[in-house]
Amino acid sequence: SNLSEAERIKQLQQAKEQAQKQAQENAQNRQQNLNQMLELLEKWGILEDVSQIDVSDELELCFWYQSRIKVKLGTKNQLDYKIQFAAEILTKQLSNSDKGQLDVSHIRDDGELRPVFSRIIE
Repeated sequence: SNLSEAERIKQLQQAKEQAQKQAQENAQNRQQNLNQMLELLEKWGILEDVSQIDVSDELELCFWYQSRIKVKLGTKNQLDYKIQFAAEILTKQLSNSDKGQLDVSHIRDDGELRPVFSRIIE
C-alpha cells in the first residue's frame, strides 16, 4: 500500500481508539453480567455458598458452588430461570459429597430446561 506516513499513523490511531472502545464495552458487559449474577444468586439463596464466578466469556457464564460443583449457565438468556433451577438442584437434589459439573445452559425450544450433572468420582 502506498500510504503516507501520516495516513498510516492516522489509521493506527483509529484502530487503537476502536480497540479501546471495544475493551471498555467488554468490561462494562462483564460488570453488568457479574452484578446480575450476584443479584440472582442472592435472590435464590445460594450466594453465600458460591466460591467463584466467571463472567470472562459472555457465552459461557458459570460459577462454582462450595468449590466442588461448577455450574455452567451459558449465555445470560433466561439467567434468572437457570439460576433458580440450579439452586433447586444444588440445595435439594445433590448431596454434600457430590463433586462435578452441573450444566443448566440448555433450554429447549419449548422452554424446558434440561440439566446435566456430570459427577467426578474420586
